[in-house]
Amino acid sequence: MRRWLYCGVAIAFSLFSGCPSPVDKLPLNEWKKMRSPTSKNLYGVAVGAIYEGWAVGDSGVILHRLHEAFYFRCVPSSVATKLNAISFVQGFIWIVGDSGVIMGGDYSTLPLSCPVLEKLNDVKQHIGGNIFWVCGDKGTVLHYNGKEWQKLDPGVDFDLTDMCCLDSTDIWIVGKGGVLHFDGTQWSLDTLELGDSPSIYFTSPQDGWIATPMGSDGWVYHYDGQRWEKVAVLKNTTPRDIAMHSPEEGFIVGTDIFQWDGSSWEKVKSGVNLYAIAVDTLNYGGVLNHRGALYYAVGANGVIYGYEEREEEK
Repeated sequence: MRRWLYCGVAIAFSLFSGCPSPVDKLPLNEWKKMRSPTSKNLYGVAVGAIYEGWAVGDSGVILHRLHEAFYFRCVPSSVATKLNAISFVQGFIWIVGDSGVIMGGDYSTLPLSCPVLEKLNDVKQHIGGNIFWVCGDKGTVLHYNGKEWQKLDPGVDFDLTDMCCLDSTDIWIVGKGGVLHFDGTQWSLDTLELGDSPSIYFTSPQDGWIATPMGSDGWVYHYDGQRWEKVAVLKNTTPRDIAMHSPEEGFIVGTDIFQWDGSSWEKVKSGVNLYAIAVDTLNYGGVLNHRGALYYAVGANGVIYGYEEREEEK
């Protein structure tokens, strides 16, 4: 039975593990490559409160960044398995990977038994409770009810690569075979034309996005609360993940970085090789006297990029 301790022991080890100590400051409104303590590929990333960041990847690598120091350090890991995604919300952290690996908990050691051995591709929490969802290969969907992981049957057998949880009655999961929606009672499938490993993100029930590779290009779909519509074709690029701070701003990452400005997707950085992006949408007013958005993107050979926009409190 695998166990993983998030608490102070892991953080203490990370501070003295001998990894490099990057101290990069992020300029505002500009993607900056940050120094990384690993050369392993990174496939998952999460942003926590007040600049905290996490990343996971090959060979069980786990990275952690605390607060405004702007450095990532290695955290000891109990597995050598490829880790694909991480969720960190309201003190709960879960990590998923190949061969049914699930790690994490709520600042304590938890028994981490998993009912499947499939590759697990994403883990998400809906705000307001310790309720988590996982998607994976061969139609795998898992649900954590606060006590144990349960396997659900969504009625499909294709690989599920990304998901978004608005609440317990509004769960979206995407894969090459289409878009699944769970309304709290039953599953429905919208068979959109999608490529391998599409990604999905919602800012609200009326604002959803999908980015997917299609041949040599990338396609972007938008959901307005009623239906999905293809709204953009990104030429000669491979999109791998999407994150939106609001209906007026967001980024797609992959072999390039594209930014949504409220009206169009524009390439803002070329020649990157990124696998995942995450954004913090919390309001820092009253803590650091500002509000805004912080993005992290991670990818091949341990690369980490950061992007911050900030609106000062008056």
